[in-house]
Amino acid sequence: MVKNSFAKALSQTKTSEPKTAPKKQMAKLYPDDTVKQEVDNYQKAKTKKKKAEAEMEASGTVILDFANKCQDTDGFAGDFKNAYQIEGFQESVKYVSSNRFSINSADVDQLREIFDEAFDDLIQEDYEVSLKEEVFKNQDLQNELMSLVGERFGDFFETKVIVKVKEDFDKNVYKHVSKEQLPVVRTFCRPYKASLR
Repeated sequence: MVKNSFAKALSQTKTSEPKTAPKKQMAKLYPDDTVKQEVDNYQKAKTKKKKAEAEMEASGTVILDFANKCQDTDGFAGDFKNAYQIEGFQESVKYVSSNRFSINSADVDQLREIFDEAFDDLIQEDYEVSLKEEVFKNQDLQNELMSLVGERFGDFFETKVIVKVKEDFDKNVYKHVSKEQLPVVRTFCRPYKASLR
């Protein structure tokens, strides 16, 4: 029976986990004692920093909750402030909020209902129009679009070009430029600052 033999073939060829490519061995450097000491200092400081960040996160949650409630109270009282200095026993911390919010466009109808006539005073709707990907690949769709819009294409559309480097650019760039050209390349393709971990 074909079905049974197919099922049998599947069960005989199944594997428990996919094969992974072996990891490349990272090149090691063996610096002088001064650099070795700084490596040790860096790693110890990184450990202390992580602990301090965890403590700051825990304390910050309590402080933010307190300040948010105070801000809401002041806001409802008609005395909104976006900054406070919060006193501790020995220290103080500044609380500053900004007018930045993330809104899901699917929630606009609910916001219209909530804000009613004040919606237009509170919410701004901007539109960014883009062509569907298939238009760039299909000559018939391009021809149809141009027959409808014609010479006035620029009156309706704005073209934004996003430029990014290709995979392995960081490795392959050295094959295509000289040492003298590299600084010039980096003024136009600025690398992100390397992180130390």
